[in-house]
Amino acid sequence: MTITPLDMTHIQQNNNLNIVDQTDFFHLNETISQHIEINYTTIKFPATCSISLLNLKKLRTIIEQHESVLYVAQLLSKEEYKLWNSFSYKKRRLQWLGGRLTTKHAIFTLLHNKKLNNYSNYSDLSILPELSGRPQLSCDLVFSIKKPSISLSHSDHLAVAIAADNTTCGIDIQKVTDRIINVQEKFTNKTELEMLQYNTRQLCKEEQLTLMWACKEAVKKCLLHDQPAFFSGINLLDTSSSNPYLLQFHIQIPNVSNDSVTVQALQIKNFFIAFTQGVNNHA
Repeated sequence: MTITPLDMTHIQQNNNLNIVDQTDFFHLNETISQHIEINYTTIKFPATCSISLLNLKKLRTIIEQHESVLYVAQLLSKEEYKLWNSFSYKKRRLQWLGGRLTTKHAIFTLLHNKKLNNYSNYSDLSILPELSGRPQLSCDLVFSIKKPSISLSHSDHLAVAIAADNTTCGIDIQKVTDRIINVQEKFTNKTELEMLQYNTRQLCKEEQLTLMWACKEAVKKCLLHDQPAFFSGINLLDTSSSNPYLLQFHIQIPNVSNDSVTVQALQIKNFFIAFTQGVNNHA
């Protein structure tokens, strides 16, 4: 099976590290609420989707410099604010808030909303968890297209989100750590690892495992969010050899799915970001 890379000609690679610079992929930036800078991009994969990235360290500094309660209240819906305010741990509050802001930014970017800088729009959107934990968009706005599907993720000091037009989507971000070595048996197998190691020889084992984990998480969020056990049913078929990567997976879960899906992933410093789309992205 041959995987054809997406048209990502605006991305320049470092041939020594094979790492995409953050500003090359997220080559656009926007400031919301006068202070919060979000990097983003819009691509077709194959449906149009927008992906936004936020540095949580910078967000924390901004919140600390302002009256945090009043500042946050202007960016969230009443339901979101009530939930955010119920969290007792600062880290949890920061990650949850960052996830909502990046998701709302991706939505407005996808819809080409001309009032992007007016943060009052952010309170018009409400992103709350379903029973499965999957974030669900609700709002009173009239969309010019079908209500976008969304997915979000955070790891360490970064939050990322995707909004897609007319298809389901999933995104995941993972920081590379050596801890993943100890849990590799839970999400991959020898055959997959041999294939990945052969095609991505420039990556160390921790990077290869993190790439695999992020891709499978993106697939789960996109297509299997209501399935408690899924890793054994998602199997790697093929992968490209350069960053950004394309990985092809076969999903075989009885009474649920028997299909294939393509995941795009990129390495930004010591993080991997993986994203995919649903029905329109099946091979």
